[in-house]
Amino acid sequence: EFVVAPGGTVTLEFVNTKLGEIVVNKSTVGGDGTFSFTGNNLAGFDIETAAGSGSRTFTNIDPDLTYGVNELVPEGWKLSSSSSSNGTPGEFVVSPGGTVTLEFVNTKLGEIVVNKSTVGGDGTFSFSGNNLAGFDIETAAGSGSRTLTNIDPDLTYGVSELVPEGWKLSSSSSSNGT
Repeated sequence: EFVVAPGGTVTLEFVNTKLGEIVVNKSTVGGDGTFSFTGNNLAGFDIETAAGSGSRTFTNIDPDLTYGVNELVPEGWKLSSSSSSNGTPGEFVVSPGGTVTLEFVNTKLGEIVVNKSTVGGDGTFSFSGNNLAGFDIETAAGSGSRTLTNIDPDLTYGVSELVPEGWKLSSSSSSNGT
């Protein structure tokens, strides 16, 4: 409220700031899934990928606030990269009327299945390898196996059997490599 004095002038000025937007792009290598995110000045949210991609856009973003987005990487995946068009994904501002685009890329982890067959008896067989902890496989009725999970596809692996005394290695093979 105000009063205009006789013969006086009151000048009013209104200033508006255009709100911005945040775009979160999600890419996956090796599969699809649902990925959860937490935010600073944003509520938590999920992005589901299809054919290796998904996205979520937030509008009416106040440029006076600082924002951040963090992914809760699910079991069986690794965060390969994350980036922001302004600042970092964990801390950024959106300029008036602007857009900040965040990119998150995840790679699905794999598995290695080691099958062991024996002829003429059963036993416990030890294995070692590159980028793997040693492990044992016990055979029953001539066979046994071990599945190693959360295998990083960016690493190179190798598995070798430590053949116990009284046995000989008759053959070995791999569906990928030697």
